[in-house]
Amino acid sequence: MRRWKSACLLGLCLLILPASDAGAGPVKKPLTLQQAVEIGMKRAVQWSPKAKLAHAQSSDFPMERESGEGGKRRLWNEEFGVPGTTRHLRLTVEDGEIKAVHETEGEDSYVDDVGGHDSPEAWNRARAEDHLKPGTGVEVGYHYKLYADDQKQARLAVSGSDKQGRPVQVHFRLQDGRKLTVYRKELIGGGLYAGDKLSLGSTRGQLPTIYGVEFSPDDSRTILAWGDFSVAQDTHPFAKLSRDLGAHWTPIQLPGIVSRMWWQSPGCLYAGGVGTLWRSRDEGQSWEAVLAQEHQIKINADTHSSKIAFLSDDGVQVSRDEGRTWNRVEVPAEAKQVLFDTDGTLYVRGAKGIFRQRGGNWEKVPGKFMTKSGGRVITSKERDFSLTVQESSKTDGRKTFANPEGCLYAEAVFCAQDRLYAVCKNKLYTRTLQTGDTWQPLPLPDDGLLLDLAVGPHGELYYAFAPRLVWKEQS
Repeated sequence: MRRWKSACLLGLCLLILPASDAGAGPVKKPLTLQQAVEIGMKRAVQWSPKAKLAHAQSSDFPMERESGEGGKRRLWNEEFGVPGTTRHLRLTVEDGEIKAVHETEGEDSYVDDVGGHDSPEAWNRARAEDHLKPGTGVEVGYHYKLYADDQKQARLAVSGSDKQGRPVQVHFRLQDGRKLTVYRKELIGGGLYAGDKLSLGSTRGQLPTIYGVEFSPDDSRTILAWGDFSVAQDTHPFAKLSRDLGAHWTPIQLPGIVSRMWWQSPGCLYAGGVGTLWRSRDEGQSWEAVLAQEHQIKINADTHSSKIAFLSDDGVQVSRDEGRTWNRVEVPAEAKQVLFDTDGTLYVRGAKGIFRQRGGNWEKVPGKFMTKSGGRVITSKERDFSLTVQESSKTDGRKTFANPEGCLYAEAVFCAQDRLYAVCKNKLYTRTLQTGDTWQPLPLPDDGLLLDLAVGPHGELYYAFAPRLVWKEQS
């Protein structure tokens, strides 16, 4: 009888176990770097038999954080390419399976030999030799990256933090496992420069981010600059005026947290910030709210003469009398951004592309992204960008310019006094708007991230920089 009861209980357990497993989540399968690359390579050679690895690195799940201990991760982002071309394939290896495959373009640089040491060995050595601890910031735990350095050597980098919690990377040469160097992240740069001279710099050791710099429409000596000082998680926005080309500055009392400012006319300033668009008719001494959208984190609006356009819950709203009355404008698709060109033409960017309104009709213009510089709307995509040019031979008045040679993606494009400026890999290039002109390199006075620039009355450049977080080699 007891044997019969035991057999029944065993049978019930066997029946219950599969039922409990059926409700379990996806099987977690952490992989080493070499294991993840091997899986990705099998898919890449199906795409092109000539495919080579460009780089691979581990990543965090959005809602789930893992330690990365033992040199293993569940999520890996990998990129492959065809040598001699810019054809690239990006894919994700998640729990041993291929996910999110798509083609793109990239640089013609590859890891020639992916064999050699693997992430578990690198993890053990980084902890033992350099006391590497798990990261606690944006990247949690230990992370791993495989790439080719400037000498075309394959490097395996292990990321974590030091005893003080600062980000650290330990780099090894993949083929023989020789430790190459240790890097720590540091903030460099930031501030406003007039030529190569610092005009607005650090205050009490705080590095400033200068979002923009703009000359007054009627006075070539008056400059507006705005930005913030970041301390820990807090930001301290500011705006300042100079009436002597940046030699001396006077603070402007801001009406709130401001992310963008611009001159509308002599003495008249607009400022967009958290849920509100403000206007000042006395160079920032006093402000009035033109419109408010309290739930919007960042107001999306622009002006031209007496016209104002902004994005509301009901779509694009336009005023032709400085905000006294408003009319809803029908647009081709849900808009995400609105801008006025130098002639007052309204541009909108949405899920279906970029459109502009001409003669009451909407027409599509090339580009995926849209920005404004020097009063002109610039639309851009991967390899080129376009803007309205008076001498353009095209009927639509827009002219397309290719990126500087060797630059697949321009990080920023500016237009000032009929010259173009493009940033690529933190280097600055310039050219005129004339057909046939070529890009020429320009030196930058700061190692920070260039956010804006303006041209002074004598042709001198004013540069607005943000601090940049870089890996610096430790002795």
